[in-house]
Amino acid sequence: MVFEDRVAKYPGRWTMVKSDGTSEIVTLIRNDEPTKEGTPINAATLNELSTVAGAINAKEESISAAQAAASERAKAEQAATNSAKSEKNSKASETESAKNLQGTKEYFEQVRTITIGAQGWYATPEALKTAVPVGENGWWAVVGTTDTIWTWDSDTGAWKDSVQKADLSDYYTREQVNRLLEAQKLADHPVGSIYQSTDPTSPAALFGGTWQEIAQNRVLMGASYAHAAGTTVEAGLPNITGSLIETEAESSPFRGSKASLSKSGALKFTEVNTDWGGYSKLSGSAYNIKFDASLSNPIYGRSTTVQPAAYYVHIWKRVA
Repeated sequence: MVFEDRVAKYPGRWTMVKSDGTSEIVTLIRNDEPTKEGTPINAATLNELSTVAGAINAKEESISAAQAAASERAKAEQAATNSAKSEKNSKASETESAKNLQGTKEYFEQVRTITIGAQGWYATPEALKTAVPVGENGWWAVVGTTDTIWTWDSDTGAWKDSVQKADLSDYYTREQVNRLLEAQKLADHPVGSIYQSTDPTSPAALFGGTWQEIAQNRVLMGASYAHAAGTTVEAGLPNITGSLIETEAESSPFRGSKASLSKSGALKFTEVNTDWGGYSKLSGSAYNIKFDASLSNPIYGRSTTVQPAAYYVHIWKRVA
């Protein structure tokens, strides 16, 4: 739309109608003395505004059109993708159908071959060979004495049992294996072996052989040249000895000169008094006699008991 200015033959002329119905033609002249002219409302201004508005509308329409085009393009691309997937699925389905069809054909071909090749039931292999001396690949028959299916072997030109029995003559039976395992258990514990356990069950029940429980209330010790394996020794401690004797006739074991007394072993004396004359009127000392077994053998005094710490178990020896 293009705006145009109004062109008057008599600019500013107005007709003024009075209240009594009469009228008068007057010319109006603006006389407001404006301080700012402002934007004139004329064709030029309106046309400029129209141009700007048109540009804005054109821009919005362009954006809308671009968005619509992008949407349509996306739809087209999705449609193309869906079409490609559909084509791919169609081809896959076609391939799978072809495989299934081929499998079905092969199955029915096998059924046809089996059906055509069936020669019936025969009591013995000889009866089969007599009735059907010559066959073809795919021919088969059931033989009663073997309870198996026999097939024609064109390579040898003869009927052949389809079930081949394995030769197990070189294999151990279960009973033989069990006997070997039992024998190995016994071989692992030869005569003279020692077996210890907290279980009172005789090892004869576990390994076989003859076993004897030994060493009750004894500890096991390593054999040596002085003590052969299989021998025993009774409990004991070294003997405790000691003496206190006089070395001069005038002395006694409890009175006299220190030089005249002699000690040995587990006995010792201690001088306690040097003022003693005795009935012989000889001067000398008095002594206390003490007993100390460690003076005889240092084994004494090392412990308060001769019983070592022990853990009791059943000890068995294979004797036969």
